[in-house]
Amino acid sequence: MWDAQSNHEIFASTFSDLNTLAGFPAFNNAGTFRKSAGTGTSTVSVAFNNTGTVDVQTGTVSLSGAATANGFTNQGDIVVAANAVFETNSNNRDFNNQGTLEGSGSIRVAGSSNRLLNNGNINAGGENAIGALNIDFGNSGTFRQLVDGSLNFELASVSSFDTLAIHGTNSSLALSGTLQISSLNGYNPDQNDSFTLITFNPGTLTGIFDNVVFAGFDPSIHFDVQYLSDSIVIGTSAPVPLPGTFWFMLSGMGLLATRRRSAKNPA
Repeated sequence: MWDAQSNHEIFASTFSDLNTLAGFPAFNNAGTFRKSAGTGTSTVSVAFNNTGTVDVQTGTVSLSGAATANGFTNQGDIVVAANAVFETNSNNRDFNNQGTLEGSGSIRVAGSSNRLLNNGNINAGGENAIGALNIDFGNSGTFRQLVDGSLNFELASVSSFDTLAIHGTNSSLALSGTLQISSLNGYNPDQNDSFTLITFNPGTLTGIFDNVVFAGFDPSIHFDVQYLSDSIVIGTSAPVPLPGTFWFMLSGMGLLATRRRSAKNPA
């Protein structure tokens, strides 16, 4: 484990002879990279490869310079606690998530004209924990959910559920892939309950989810997904009867009408 307990920088020497000896320095994290102390910024300025866990408990972990010269690909887990920040700082680069992003803090894609491409999992709030995850582009950028990506939310009550907010003056949201909604602790919403899961800049949404999965709820509950100009909302409504149910309802109504006519006109 590497535990950053102060606001320091990890960087390669500026002396050319040491750089020559070192080749192209990189920090390869296959275990745990943690920031457990310091409310400021710990900066990584060498190439950073993550197949393990990045655990940002406080302050900011920022990848910049050589760490993001060719973009950044996450193949592990990045966990960001409330009020903490994981940041990539570059221009015209991609943050490729092939692993998992989760927590109740902020994923900051700083700079301009950057993209966060989700081909893995994003767990708003974290697994088995309710929270609000923020993706902050600062200025311009796009959050793009790819076909193999999944956005995952949990509902604990009508007032306690995971949320995801996309921030940035000129940021936008492009969707495909999967939206998964799970019940936490056996919760089942009532009819006409609604949950605003995702918010974004008005008028910047393109696409819809390819798949929407509801897990752990009573199968009689009917959900719908609403794609609004600045948010994505799920709601519950009265279930639509199956065709056979319609037939029995109509048959019953017809039988009742026949009996009423017979009662009025006895033989």
